[in-house]
Amino acid sequence: MPSLGKHDPLSQRQADKSLINQTRDRLDNEPVLVSGVLIQCNDESLHRLRETIEFFDDLKQDDGTVSWKLADNGLLPCNREELQTLMIETRKARALRFSRLHARANEFKQQIDSGQTVTLRDIAGSW
Repeated sequence: MPSLGKHDPLSQRQADKSLINQTRDRLDNEPVLVSGVLIQCNDESLHRLRETIEFFDDLKQDDGTVSWKLADNGLLPCNREELQTLMIETRKARALRFSRLHARANEFKQQIDSGQTVTLRDIAGSW
């Protein structure tokens, strides 16, 4: 009796440009690895980081640091300079990642425009 193999429903459904954009944007908002720790880098988190740097003197603890919450909910004590470096490195990592995501999204869209099939399986893991 022949085997039907493993059924993959994602490979049976076509993706459209809207779903490609949604996937790109979702991946852009995932945490980035900076100095060995995962940092939230969505717009709200970056805004909070900027505000923490701006109002550092009002927020710092007795030891001259603030505790920055990481993506895994751990705390990272940082002085102002460390927070500024964290901000720069986080923004850089996000920008580099978005450049790759944008290029890959354009490749998927070009495949669609040329009549090729792009499935949900394709966009589920090849970024």
